[in-house]
Amino acid sequence: MKEVLLVTMMLLIGSACAQYAATPRLWERIPTDGVGREILDFLASQGLRDCFKYVEDYRILLLRCLVDGRLVDAEIKIGNGHNYVVTYI
Repeated sequence: MKEVLLVTMMLLIGSACAQYAATPRLWERIPTDGVGREILDFLASQGLRDCFKYVEDYRILLLRCLVDGRLVDAEIKIGNGHNYVVTYI
């Protein structure tokens, strides 16, 4: 019985990852001097205005903010561009 449950969980997780990895994306160019403004606009559109920050390391900025009276977490992470999920079945 445990084996059946384990296999079922693995299939569900695998299908969820495969669905996310197969989602088409359209990358839009941001002018060189517009990256900061784009990030600020995105954060403002999410309602992230009253925040505290924690720099986890030189590539990760964590934010903890109040949005509509509830506490939410946000993360800005700088990666190498190859951090994506690949699923083989």
